[in-house]
Amino acid sequence: KLRQLRAEAEARETALATRYTEAQTALSAALTAWPESSRARRALGELYLERFLRADAEGNRADAIFYSGLIEQVNDGHFDRILKGNGTLSITTDPGGARMALHLYEERDAILVAEKEIARANGTLEIPEVPMGCYLLVIEKEGCFTTRYPIAVRRNAEIRATVRLYREGVIPKGFAYVPAGPFLMYSDPHVISSFAARHVVDVPGFAIGIHPVTCSEYLEFLNLLFHKDPSVARRRAPRQSENAGFLWMPDEQGFRLPARDASYPWSPRLPVFGVSFEDAIAYCRFQSEREGRSYDLPTEAEWEKAGKGVDGRYYSWGSHFDNEYANNFFCSRERISGVAEVDLFPQDCSPYGVRGMVGNVGDWCHFDDPERPEIAAVRGGNWALTGDSCRLSYRRSTTKNYVSDRFGFRLKLAL
Repeated sequence: KLRQLRAEAEARETALATRYTEAQTALSAALTAWPESSRARRALGELYLERFLRADAEGNRADAIFYSGLIEQVNDGHFDRILKGNGTLSITTDPGGARMALHLYEERDAILVAEKEIARANGTLEIPEVPMGCYLLVIEKEGCFTTRYPIAVRRNAEIRATVRLYREGVIPKGFAYVPAGPFLMYSDPHVISSFAARHVVDVPGFAIGIHPVTCSEYLEFLNLLFHKDPSVARRRAPRQSENAGFLWMPDEQGFRLPARDASYPWSPRLPVFGVSFEDAIAYCRFQSEREGRSYDLPTEAEWEKAGKGVDGRYYSWGSHFDNEYANNFFCSRERISGVAEVDLFPQDCSPYGVRGMVGNVGDWCHFDDPERPEIAAVRGGNWALTGDSCRLSYRRSTTKNYVSDRFGFRLKLAL
């Protein structure tokens, strides 16, 4: 079946290329015979434009430059606006009266850095002509949580948005705010399994843990649970498999963090691992009851937006992989052996300030398929992977009781 479909796809690609060539040859001949023909000139430009827009959408810069050059050869002014690509920007806030600073992302050593300020406004940011590119809007208002609002100005885009601001204290310490709005999910053409399913998702605003839940945080949860029901606490302890190989063992007083050993460099700032999706959900419920907030695990869409923002980048820092920017299999190992503390690898940081989404440990998430309730998703790379397997659009799924020393979790807070 697969070989048959592959052959059919190749045959259609060949037929499409043949027809494209025939059309290009016929229109070029028409222009040679009648150079003043605006109709032939326009049709040939439209033919090139289709390929140009496809290359532009897929991030193929070489093809985009090639086809834009061909369009310029027949352009009589009709294609000026689309080739230039400028968009418009109108941003307000709720509540209003905020200070806004717009920064342009520029690539430095494969990292997208938003340092160059190009506009500043109070109350409303209005820019009628903004060049295509990736931007970060930093929004500040007295008494409110400082908000990072990434913006991707695509070709001739009209962007209008009202950004919700939250009072200080609504979003707890250790959490990043991801404002509501659309983003392009599964937009990485190098992840073939998900690229075919790419689509725009409008995600409500939420907050997410800057780091995965750490060993010290999970240890506190286990000990409070231990004093209520020791048997349940033992079953929730980190382990090597679903029901065996427990990595943490309690004494009469409860659990203590193990000493560093040859297998794992145990420390309070190590992300907890060896816990299942079910254990992670139990932790969310515990924290929700304890703090009076609504904690959960993120959905796949929430996790992916928190990791890459809205500009379609492939990794948290940009679109070019570097072994030294995240804890992966081929990073320098002088100070790292497998899983690492959450404060290391500062380059592995998303536009919202979320850390460790490309490497170290993957995050348990709600699987984006309601017809398969027995399955959970794991998003993000980990210390045993590298390169393409660490791309933010890459998907993994397994049963909800599965455990691994490569899987941890981070909290999502509903707002």
